[in-house]
Amino acid sequence: MTHAEKTALSYYQQMDKACPTVAQYSRNLNLLYLQGLLDGCYYREDIITQIQKILMRKAKANVLLTGVAGCGKTALVEGTAAQITQRKINYEQVCDRERKKYRAMLRADGAYADVDSEEDDFVAPPKPPLCDCVIYDLSLTALVGGTKYRGEFEERLQNVIDECRGHPSIVLFVDEAHLLTSVGKSEASDSSAQMLKPALARNDIRMIGATTNEEKVHICKDKALWRRFCEIVVEPLSGEAAQKTAVHILNDYCRFHGIITDASAEELWKLVQQQLPHSVFPDNLINVIDETLASAVFDGRYAVGMVQFQQVLDRIAENASKKFE
Repeated sequence: MTHAEKTALSYYQQMDKACPTVAQYSRNLNLLYLQGLLDGCYYREDIITQIQKILMRKAKANVLLTGVAGCGKTALVEGTAAQITQRKINYEQVCDRERKKYRAMLRADGAYADVDSEEDDFVAPPKPPLCDCVIYDLSLTALVGGTKYRGEFEERLQNVIDECRGHPSIVLFVDEAHLLTSVGKSEASDSSAQMLKPALARNDIRMIGATTNEEKVHICKDKALWRRFCEIVVEPLSGEAAQKTAVHILNDYCRFHGIITDASAEELWKLVQQQLPHSVFPDNLINVIDETLASAVFDGRYAVGMVQFQQVLDRIAENASKKFE
């Protein structure tokens, strides 16, 4: 790990310590990217750029990703976290390089005896947009889980809001965002949305939500909550972009399982589209690839071909046809 990566790692770890409630009920996506635990997000640069531009807004800096289930909404957020983390690493590399030049100049001039000290007056270059941004994947079920008495959930959520207010670089990601209108709701208390709406309106927190087209209606019914988000409609990848993504997915999963294959990712993608017309890319392709490779590892095989992929695809297609009969 380079010095720049260690600096970024230390920054994200310090953020977890500074925001214990957020860290307890969330996953630090930036940290997971540094640890190599996030899947790749390919050919979605346009939407990732849209997300970042909205996060930089002064007002309504909240994103709502909507689209069919399995189109890659969560992957887009992980891709955003990956891009921001890489920007942080690149910035730290620039700072390291400029600091070395500055200290070399001091040595040449004889200005200071100890120019390796961190106490010198080096001025870091301006930070790029969202460089210090940290995206936390907040689990609503974990937040409400284990609460026995009235007010416990509200206290947890208020602590999350307070920590986000004190650290403006935090962005909360809420998958299944429509649950905001129901989680925590009871006869004695309102839903989490009622607590979040004032914080969203005052820009105390920034949030990325993700929900399906069918479930979006629950957020639309709460007009005050709906107004606080900027919607981005996510369409499934198709055509050449989908074929190229299929190649990356196959390579990523082969690397994870330690399997080699001579199967064509483009051909496999076409077969999946033909035999699983009711499912969505890339979710359908990932299911076929992951199940095939996992079965191969279980059986003690370390090489698979198109025959094995076809067998798994036929089985999944048969089960799917029964479901839609």
